[in-house]
Amino acid sequence: MLARCLLLVLAVALGSAQACGPYRLAFRLQPGVYERLADGSDQGSDVDAVAELARRSGCRIETQLLSQVAAWKALEDGHIDLIPSTLMLAERERVVDIVPVLTGRLVLLVDGRQAQRTPTLEAFQADPHALVLVQRGAAFPPPVQQWLHSEALRGRVSEAGDLSASLRALHAGRAAALPIYPLLIRPGLLPDLERFVVWDPWPQVGLTGGLAMSRRTVSEADRKRLRQALFGMVRDGSLQRIVERHFEPALVRQQLRFHTGE
Repeated sequence: MLARCLLLVLAVALGSAQACGPYRLAFRLQPGVYERLADGSDQGSDVDAVAELARRSGCRIETQLLSQVAAWKALEDGHIDLIPSTLMLAERERVVDIVPVLTGRLVLLVDGRQAQRTPTLEAFQADPHALVLVQRGAAFPPPVQQWLHSEALRGRVSEAGDLSASLRALHAGRAAALPIYPLLIRPGLLPDLERFVVWDPWPQVGLTGGLAMSRRTVSEADRKRLRQALFGMVRDGSLQRIVERHFEPALVRQQLRFHTGE
């Protein structure tokens, strides 16, 4: 009888030690990354990656949809624990651990009529009526952020609530340019995508990002568990295959670099 009790206590203790979560994760709307369908279901590379991460890590992950601004406010307040597809920046790393699994780039999507009038970035900047759109709460690497800051000081930056709203405003002509990941520029992004051109003003600027984990609400042991599971997904090619399900595989291989953590 005593032996059975000891075994039961040991089993409970081991189960508690291995428990992970539940942790709250915030998706953000972005074509191909996270999209909410008309029937209420969701799809995207983040959806599939988070499901695989939960399976491999054994962590229970509960998801919800928030705006960029609301997601980071919730994380800072302790109401959200995880944010996927997060850009790695020094100011963010003060409050979160970020697992760096992807490096990509940023380009400028420009209205073709504007590009004809101002065919260079310098000419674009000299046009007082040429506005740049950014998603509210979006973060950028320092060179891009510095350029946007200088444009904002001149009253040339307009904000929209999310990427979809930014694209609608760009299509409606309320601004002339939008910083965007080139992987997102694909058929269906805009009703008349052929009307726009792509500029590459920051060819040497890489953007590295991955999963943000709150140091406040996610234990060190669970952060290690999630990190190992995510890097495992990179090493065996699972993460790349997930991304290629939602984006053109040739462009994924051309535009993204996957990090193994080694």
